[in-house]
Order: sequence, then C-alpha cells, then structure tokens
Amino acid sequence: MSAEAPEDAVQPSADEEPEVEVAVPVQKKPAVKNPKAKIACVKEEPEDDDKDEKDDDDKPMKKPAAKAVAAKAVLKKPAAAKGSGKNSGDKEKKAALKAAALKKAAAEKKKAEEKAKKEEKKRKREEELAKDWKSGIQVDDDEHQEGEKGEEEELEDDPCTDFGMPAEEKKKDDSKDKDRSKDYKFKAMYNSGQLPSWLAAEWEKTTKMKAGRQERQRELVNNAIDRKDNGKLMVNTDKPMFAELQATFTKNLSKEKEKSLPKSLFMGKFNLTEEAFARGLMDNDFRKIKKRDGRVEYAWGTSEHATIRGKETTSSYESKSAGQSGDIAKFQKTSQTWKIGLFQKANEGDDGDAEFHEAPRMAIEDDPNLQALTKKQWETAKSQISHAIAAVKKIGSDARKILDKAIITRVNGLKIQLDYVLEWKDGMPAPKRRKGGIQQRRAADRDETTGQSALHELLMTYLAQGILSASMCWNISRAAAEDVKRAGDGISFPDLEHLASFKSAKNVQRGIDGLLAKQASWPMPTEVDIPMQGTNANKASSYVMLPHETFVALYNSTKGWASSILPDPSKLTAFWDTFSGHPSMMDHPISKRGDRDHAIPFSLHGDEVPITGIGKIWSRAALCFSMSSLMAVAGGRSAAESSLYIWGVFEKFILPTDGVILGTMDTFWMLMKWSFEILMSGKWPSKNWKGSFLCDGYYGVLVQAAGDLDYYCKWLGCPNYGSHAKCCPLCRCTYKGQTSWLDNRKESKWQKTLVTVKNWRTHWDPSCLLFGLGGFTSLCIAMDFMHCMHLGWMQFFFASALLLLMEDCLEGTDVEKLRQIQQYIYHFQKETNTRYRFKQKLLKMTMVKPKKGFPKLRGRAADIHSLAGAIESLFAHHMDEADPNHGRIKLVLSLNRELSDLLDEYGPRYGFTALPDQQAKRAYSIGLEMAQVHVHLQSLYEEEGRKLFNITTKTHFVLHSLHLSGFIHPHLVWCYKGEATMHRLQTLWKSCLPGVKHWQVAKKAALKERHLLWMRCNKA
Repeated sequence: MSAEAPEDAVQPSADEEPEVEVAVPVQKKPAVKNPKAKIACVKEEPEDDDKDEKDDDDKPMKKPAAKAVAAKAVLKKPAAAKGSGKNSGDKEKKAALKAAALKKAAAEKKKAEEKAKKEEKKRKREEELAKDWKSGIQVDDDEHQEGEKGEEEELEDDPCTDFGMPAEEKKKDDSKDKDRSKDYKFKAMYNSGQLPSWLAAEWEKTTKMKAGRQERQRELVNNAIDRKDNGKLMVNTDKPMFAELQATFTKNLSKEKEKSLPKSLFMGKFNLTEEAFARGLMDNDFRKIKKRDGRVEYAWGTSEHATIRGKETTSSYESKSAGQSGDIAKFQKTSQTWKIGLFQKANEGDDGDAEFHEAPRMAIEDDPNLQALTKKQWETAKSQISHAIAAVKKIGSDARKILDKAIITRVNGLKIQLDYVLEWKDGMPAPKRRKGGIQQRRAADRDETTGQSALHELLMTYLAQGILSASMCWNISRAAAEDVKRAGDGISFPDLEHLASFKSAKNVQRGIDGLLAKQASWPMPTEVDIPMQGTNANKASSYVMLPHETFVALYNSTKGWASSILPDPSKLTAFWDTFSGHPSMMDHPISKRGDRDHAIPFSLHGDEVPITGIGKIWSRAALCFSMSSLMAVAGGRSAAESSLYIWGVFEKFILPTDGVILGTMDTFWMLMKWSFEILMSGKWPSKNWKGSFLCDGYYGVLVQAAGDLDYYCKWLGCPNYGSHAKCCPLCRCTYKGQTSWLDNRKESKWQKTLVTVKNWRTHWDPSCLLFGLGGFTSLCIAMDFMHCMHLGWMQFFFASALLLLMEDCLEGTDVEKLRQIQQYIYHFQKETNTRYRFKQKLLKMTMVKPKKGFPKLRGRAADIHSLAGAIESLFAHHMDEADPNHGRIKLVLSLNRELSDLLDEYGPRYGFTALPDQQAKRAYSIGLEMAQVHVHLQSLYEEEGRKLFNITTKTHFVLHSLHLSGFIHPHLVWCYKGEATMHRLQTLWKSCLPGVKHWQVAKKAALKERHLLWMRCNKA
C-alpha cells in the first residue's frame, strides 16, 4: 500500500507569497502507516537578528520568480500500489489536507513573529533617539570651581574649534580636506558623463576660477560624494548647498495644431494660383480632408517651439525625522561636555564630588521624569493646534457677521419707522411694503427712484440719425450729469430753464438768436450796410466784428488778452528790434514812435471756403476774413485762440464797384482801413473830443497779409502769378529774358529788381482800398510758405522722384511698387519718430501721376511736409549711383531736408520770430541752389522726352519768403492756422443756413462767433 500525495496540498494560494522552500520526495513503499509523515517536510531558514536587520535596511524583499515557485510546487502523482482500496485513498487525502493546513499555520506564525520583531526594533530606535534629547543640555560646573590646577596638557587640536570632538571625528567632518578616493570617483564620474548636468557645469566653472579654485572644488567633491558605513562611495546631491545650483532650468515648449479651410478660402488666405495649389498638394505641403458632413477641405499644420531659460532662486527649510545614529552620538557627547566660555573636553574618569555634577534646576524647566513626545504625538499635537487656531478664527468671523447683521437690522428698523412717519397721510398708517429681506427692500427702493432719461433718449436718437457725433453726445451727457449732481444740492439753473421755456417750435430760432444777443457781455458786432445781391437797402445787411472793438473786448476780458493777443509781453520789444529791418518798415508811421513796446503786430488772413455742394460743380463758397496776433502765434497758441473772426460773404452775391457807388469788397476794405487806423492810433474815434486810450496804451499794427495766390490776385489785386511778363508783387522778374526767375544763381538779374516802399506802385498799382492804410504796401504781402513750398514746389519734385524710381529702379507691377514705397515711408517715419506722419494711401497711380500734366503728389500740406527725410532716404536706397541725374535729384532732396530741419530748429516753437543772420543767409542759399538744380533737371529730362520735374512760380515765391526770413520767420505767417480756422468756419456757416437768406447767414455766424468768443475768454 503506497500513500499518494494530493496536488492541492502543495499549491500555494494566489494571494500569499511563498517564503519557504518545499521539498516533497516521492515514496513508492512507505515504511510506516502514518500518512502525515510522508507528505512534506518543511525546510525553514534560521532566525538571525543581524541578518534580518541587514535585509530590512539594505535589501528590500523580493518575490521569487514565478517559474521557480511552479517548479517547487508542482508534484508528480505517484503510481498507485497494487491491492489498494477505496478507504486507504480517503485517509491519505485527509492526511494531506491536514498537513497543508499545519504548514500554512506555521508560515503565518512565522510572518507574525517577523512583523512583531520589526516593530519592536523600530520602537527601540525611536526611544533611543528621544532619550538623547529628553534631559536637555547639562552644564559641568567643575571648571567653575576656584582653586589652582595643574599645568594644562599640550593638545594636538585646538579645543576652541573642535567643540570637544575627537580628532578622527573632526577630520571625518572636515569638508575642506582632500579625500583622494572621493576626488578620484568624482572625476571618473565627470569624465564618463555620469554627474548631473548642473553639477558638471558648476565643476567647469571652478576650473576657470583664478582665486579659491582648490577650496571650491574640494567643497563640491566632499559634499557630492558620501561614504557609507561599509566604506563604499555614493553620490548624494540632496543637500542645501545644491538647492540653488539645481534651480537653473530650461523649458522647451512645443505646440502643434492643424487648421483647415475650403479650397476658395484656402487659396485666398495664402494667395495661391491654381498651379501653386496643385504643386503644394502634390508636395504634401497640405492635405485634403473630408468633414463629417461631407464637405471637402484642405488642412495645413502649424508648429511652435519655444525654449525658456532662466534661473529660479528659492529659500526652503528641510527637516528630517531622525538623524543618523553617529550624528546623534556626536551631539550627545558634545552636549554632555559643554563648557561655558571655552570649548574643551571634559577629563574622562574624573568623578569629583557628586553634588557638583548635579545640574542646577532652571527657574522654568520641564519635569525630567516626563517622557518625551514621539514623532507621531508631535504630528497629532500640531494638527490639533492648527484646528484650534482655525476654530478661533471662524468663531471671530461668525461673531463679526452676527454683529453686522444686528446693526443692519437695527438701522433698517429705524428707517422703516422714519418712513412710516414721513408717509403718514390723513392720520392713516403708511401702506404696507412688500415682504422680503434687506436686499429685496433695497431693490424696491431703487426701482421707485429710477426712471428713463429724456435727454439720454434724445441724444441716442440724434446719434443714430447722424446729427450728432459720439464725442458730442458724450460731452453733452457729461454736462447734464454734472448739472444733475449740483441740482441735488439745491442749485437751480435759470439760463437752462429759459432755454427750454420756448413753447412753439416757430419761436425757437428767434428766441435763441435773441438769447445769443443778450446773454453775452461782449460788444455786439457792428451793423453795416454792405451792398450785396438780394439785400434790402433799408436794412443793415451785415454784422462785422471790427478789429479795434475785438481788441478792446479781449483786453478787458478775464483771460482773452493772454490767450489771443499777448501771451508774453517781454518778447514784444525783441520782435520789433528784428522786424524793424524789414523792407516794409521803411518810413512806416510807427517807426518814429517811441512806444513800440506797446505795439501788437497783426496779420490779416482771407480765403474762400466751400459751404454747400462741397466737391460738386455747383459748390457755393464763402469768402471769410480773420486776423491773428503774431505774438500769440509766436507764443504757441492754437488756431481757435489766435484766429479772430471778422466777416464773411458768399462769393456769388458780391457786387462790383459801379462808378462812385462802392461795391461789396470796396465797402468792406474801407471799413477795415478805418478800423485798423483806429487800432494803430490807440484811441477811440474822435467823436469824443477828449479821446481815450483803447487799452492803456496798447495798440495794433497790420504788418502782414496772409493767404494763397488766388486770394492775392482776385481780392487784393496783385499781379497774376501765371503771367510771363509780371508775376511777382515783390520784384520785377519775368519768365524769360535777363530777369527770368528761372535763373537762380547768386548774382542773377531778378534779385536786383526788388521793389521798395517808394517805387512799388510803379511796378503795379492795386485797386484794393486796404493799401491806403498807412504803412501797408505790397511788401506786407507774405508769400505763404505752406502753399508755395508744400502744396507747390515739393509736390511736383517728390512726385517726379518717386515716378523715376518706379520706372527705372523698382521691380514689379505699379501697385506693388506703390505698396513698397508706402511701407518704406511708414517704417522710416516710425523709426525716426517723425512729428508729422504721411496719412495718404498710395493705392493707385493717380496718387503720383495725374491723367494729364506733370507728376504731382496728392495729399495735404502736412503730408507733403512730413516726407522731407523719408523721400531722401528712399531715393538714396534705390537710386542708380552711376546716373548723374540721380545724383542731382539726391542733392535737391538732401538740401530740402536740411532746410526743413533749419526752419524747425529756429522756429517759433522755440521762441524765434525770425532766423538769426547766419541761418537766414544759409536758408536763402539753400533755396537758390535747389531751384537752380531743379531747373537744370527739368531741361535734361525734357531733352529725353520725359515729362518730369515741373517748376512753377511758387518756387520763386519760396525764395522771397526765405530772403525775408531774417526779419520774420516763414512759419510765423504761413496759413496752417488760417486753414484750420476756415474749416471751423465751414461748420459754423453750415449751421446758419436753414431757414434764412444768404445775407442773413453772415449775421447769424457773427452772433454765434461773438458768443463763443465771450464764453472762451470769460468762463473759468
């Protein structure tokens, strides 16, 4: 009979790890009948505390390989013996099950014992650590006993620096000594690239150090390499000194995404032709995809990659739960032998008297019998304290909320009681309010006091209709909000109430005109019967704001004199010292007066401004006049402050002079002559026999006339600027001949034909009656630098230079060339921070080359003025240096830029009313040289059959302006401020058109301008 071991008895369970080695021999003939002894024998490992400790600390437990377990666990079933019965098989099976159970119980017991042993060992270690710190630092009093002692022993180490530590321990902890084994291992790892990159970089830095290199390298090696208890070396960078070195970082950010568009949009986005599209699809630059809805699109991918490098500096506090046993022992030994004053080791074996070894008790000291808290207890206490602190804060916050709620409830209760008293009607209680909380009641109060603004609705309506602009609506709403705020303080506004009191729409215009006439404390415009077409002979047809009346009103106003007439009285004498050399001041009425320090110089500006049908053939223009104080212009005052409106008339309704009957303009010039004579005399008209000074001795002098060439010819009677025989009112030049204005050499003939105060009427005799004013001659006509230079000479020259570049130097289509020029100008002005910027868009060839005539650059005067530096740089960048004509063009552009800088540097903005002598001569010389080269360029290209570089009489008039720049600066009398005033008057006259006749428009405009001047000069 043979025993058969079942397979179930030796198969390990799936959840537990086999820890014992099982050996199951196959027995064919059992010697005994007991089956328990024949199943399996368990071979157990010997218990060894040292081995367990080593395994626990150094080697983690590993599971045996699955194949090894299977080889040990699977057993072959022995063949059954002959003659065995059914009963014997059952008994053997039960015995095998019992043996397996016993084996399993033994394994579990062994595991429990090992676990208990590990916990006990851990507990002992914690107690050992805690015991070292429990008693605190003990002070040895032996060193403080009085009495003589023997001679001190000769010590090998300095006791003041070793803190009582043994020499071998001191050497072990010294990181400044060289350890050859550490140094060899560190360098071997560095050469093989096994060190961290940041540590290798720091080592490389030390190799370049000139001082302290050896100490720094030893510090890195000794801190980076640690020696284990078994003598092996290992790299340890988990130390504070390496925290900052590891902070240097590099971040690589990459992003990839794919976008898709339909074919038409895709080709439009990338500006692809059909050929380029097919080639890109073939080269897999993009791919064809099909959307879920069946649409076909073309997708392309985008990728981004960014590298961020930097250095982070952080401060951190690191703590460990327990130190190494060696460190604990060192600190314990040091603390036990602590000496006050000297760090010396205690004499070992010197017991002394016991009472001196007993440390005195502190005034405040923990009971030494109390056991120190474990780490777990410390963590528990810390969490409890944090919970307690949070609870205290929460209680305080809840208390404050309850207090605030109580106060709000009380205040609302008082408010309800007060509302009850205020709403009491006929002895009845106030109506009940709706139920709800505080927020609901506050919302109800806001709803009761909130309404729709009628002004807001009106402003938004006018804004939507285009009647008002957004800025106008904003300004009106701000003024309304300010009035509402002041009205809440009990202030009333009778003027606003009167304006809103008109009941009939028909009376609104008449009422507002009356309000304009009565409200302002400013002299009313003088009513004058100036003949015009369609006027009533029995009624005054015009309101004129006479110069001498405006002069007196500004002097008596709050701030009008300083803003519009004389900002800086100290500059008045300097102006006359310079301007007295002007040719027009020869035999001037004020040249013999001794009160020139009270004379205010004025200029009279006139121009035509379109009012109706702007840009149409049926456009109607008004001729408007204004005067400006040259001292206000020199003081940097704006056009709204320095330009003072006088009068205006529609050109269509002007009547000419018929015999002895004066026409429209002659009547006006007579009126201006009379008013300026009063202004120059400084006294009111002689109707009052005593006479009285206008403004405490101040008086005005008309010294300059400003306007464009059309205005001079048409209304002042100057020679026609297009005439070949007589084109200039300041000299006797001609188009051809010896006195041709095209000859601009330094000693040209026309420069010797300048007119004077005595002979100018022999050259041309004007019909304008204003020239009858004393001291006002043709030499007072200022050739406007803006119209002649920016809207004349440079318009033609810049356009020809650009067209020459496009035809000879640049490549591509005309639109591409224009775009290239536009981009260059934009970037140049942006980089050089040009004050004025070119705002025109070069989108078509007509911006440079009109359909007929010479090339002419379109744009405003400020746009042309801003191109002085940009055009010079552009031409120098693309010019053909081998072409001599290109060199001449570059010369003219360079001289123009120099002239522009010279006039700006010594301009009125910096306090100059005229150029200094040297700068004035240089400016005139530049002008002559530019004009001479320009004429030569035109003749050269005309021989080639190219229509370029047109030159007109405006070039000649610029030379006159530069010739007189030593007496009056060209920027002081140019028409930039006058043109801004014309734009303002255009809006003013348009507002006066509805419902009135043409001659009444000027009257309404004068009333409005009077009211505006009063508000600007008297309101704070």
